[in-house]
Amino acid sequence: VSDLVRQARLEPIVQCDAFTDTAGNGNPAAVCFTQRWGKDWMQKAAKLQPVYHMVATEKNLPETAFVERLETDAAAADAERYALRWFTPTCEVDLCGHATLGAAHALWSTQRAKRRKIDFVTEAG
Repeated sequence: VSDLVRQARLEPIVQCDAFTDTAGNGNPAAVCFTQRWGKDWMQKAAKLQPVYHMVATEKNLPETAFVERLETDAAAADAERYALRWFTPTCEVDLCGHATLGAAHALWSTQRAKRRKIDFVTEAG
């Protein structure tokens, strides 16, 4: 696990403030862009849950979103697909609105997302 911890600390992380246009106001969230899940993202991400929880604890914000680009199938070619998970400093949560908005904003503002539409895939559906 120690190698995973070192690698997780190298992942790019962006801090966003949702529901405001003024830095330091609104609802803060960290967005971590991961590159570990791949095709079987749910199974692989479950193994990394302790590492994601540690990163969220270290960031000490209300929510930390972990975002992973997924393959886009031909039927949804107008949207880019991303896996998304949310952690607080104490646990993983099923849904977080402001961290989801922060993730979308971070994807577009860092130009990781090239298309106008983003589809998030989560364990909650």
